[in-house]
Amino acid sequence: DNIKYMLGKRHVEGFPTLEIMGFAEFEGVTAAACWETMENHSTRMEWDANMAEFRPIVTCTTPSIGKSGSWHEVCYSKTKFPFPLSARDCVYNKYISLDFEKGIFFCVWRPCTHPDCPKQKKVTRSWSYGAQFMFQMPGNKMRVWQAGTGDPKGH
Repeated sequence: DNIKYMLGKRHVEGFPTLEIMGFAEFEGVTAAACWETMENHSTRMEWDANMAEFRPIVTCTTPSIGKSGSWHEVCYSKTKFPFPLSARDCVYNKYISLDFEKGIFFCVWRPCTHPDCPKQKKVTRSWSYGAQFMFQMPGNKMRVWQAGTGDPKGH
């Protein structure tokens, strides 16, 4: 009852990419709690059954825990799916800006390569770009918007 959401996807014939967009509104959720649930690597592994691995490889600028600020990480994620889908992984730059006082979080990501994460056998290397924006609304509501595009068949 306290969650409103929309989810959509689009595939254009002849192009390998898939576009996914989503919007959700939660009541009684703070920016800090939303951030912790979505972007904290260990917390994400606890609730997302499709995540096989999710970790930073390199933190280029270090955030202060629980503090506002901006930083950049190179991350690795690997998902697992039931048969017949194969596992997917991705190496990406993630740029983050977080302001707990205003209740605003913004994150964009783009694919990259890293020598510590070579391609693996039987794992499809996905290639995606995305953005996520969360902000606190009056009345203790949290809005989350996310959009991404990529080639789920691999790169």
